[in-house]
Amino acid sequence: MELITLVIALIGAATGSIALVWHILNDIRKVQVVFLGTHILLINHTRRPVNIDAAGFIYKDGTYLSIIEPKFESICTIPAENQKDVDLGSAKHAVNAKYAYARDVRGKEYRTKIRKEDISYFLNQEKNDTSAKS
Repeated sequence: MELITLVIALIGAATGSIALVWHILNDIRKVQVVFLGTHILLINHTRRPVNIDAAGFIYKDGTYLSIIEPKFESICTIPAENQKDVDLGSAKHAVNAKYAYARDVRGKEYRTKIRKEDISYFLNQEKNDTSAKS
C-alpha cells in the first residue's frame, strides 16, 4: 500500500512540476518591435494583452526619446496576438537612433536595431512625398 501511495505521489509531483514550467514559459511576454520609418509597429506574440507605457528610440549615447501617441493617453494596450502602430510623424527622429524600443508597464524593454539603410530609405521617401505635394 505504501508503494502505491509513493508512486502516485511521485507521478503527481512530476506532472505538477511540468505544468508549472509550462505555465511560466507561456506567460513570458513577447513583443516584436518593427521600425517602419514614420511608424513603430508593436506586435504581441502572446495570448494575453500587453500594456505598453513607452515607445520610441534609443540613441547611440544611451539617451531615450519616448513618443507619446495622444489617443493612447499614457498606456497603449496591445490585444492578444494582435498589433499596434505608434505614429512618429516623421522619420527624422530616427536619424541618430540605434534602436527602436517599447517598454511595458512591468518595465520589460523590447527593442530592434535600426540600420542606416532603413533610415536613409525612409528619409528619401519623406523627401519625395513632400516634393510631390509641392
